[in-house]
Amino acid sequence: MLQLQLRALQDFKVNSEYPMRFVPARTQTEVLFSKTEFKLESVKNSPCPKKQDSVCAVETSVPFEVTEQATHVDGVLKMSVCSLDKCLIEKVAVKAKIPQG
Repeated sequence: MLQLQLRALQDFKVNSEYPMRFVPARTQTEVLFSKTEFKLESVKNSPCPKKQDSVCAVETSVPFEVTEQATHVDGVLKMSVCSLDKCLIEKVAVKAKIPQG
């Protein structure tokens, strides 16, 4: 299971109205995902310390299978964060090492 954690920085909060998605890298043949894109709806929200009605962090997971040769998993996390002045739609590269053994 790939564990994803997103924390908004500075004065930003996670934009819960924007559908967060994970897109696995298509070039990895040793890592098998059941979909080409995951809409991340089942997330654990953490409120902002100073503003409890806003979300500053989310955690979720994405299932995958690996072959014996797999050493890492790659993909892109698509998400949005907002401040009082603006919202940003971001694509963040994800690369996680797969524990061996």
